[in-house]
Amino acid sequence: MAMLIFVVVLIVAAAIGGFGVGQVTGDAFSILGAAGGAVATFAVLMGLGAFFDAQEKKRDKSIDHVFDRMVTGKEKPTRAEVEAGKKRMR
Repeated sequence: MAMLIFVVVLIVAAAIGGFGVGQVTGDAFSILGAAGGAVATFAVLMGLGAFFDAQEKKRDKSIDHVFDRMVTGKEKPTRAEVEAGKKRMR
């Protein structure tokens, strides 16, 4: 679904670019404007994707360490301490 939306956005950007540049130059449609619109939109979307991917990789996705600290009461518990704390809670 996301790929379909991506392709539709690129097609719409190409159409807008083609008709927009065509309007400025006096033509009905400009292939150069269409290519420019599609390439510019592709570059922006890929750049945003790379930016958000880098942000996601920086963030710690695991919340397990929070629960491990709650169970053991220690800042950096070992795996054995975490398992012992879980057994106590059951």
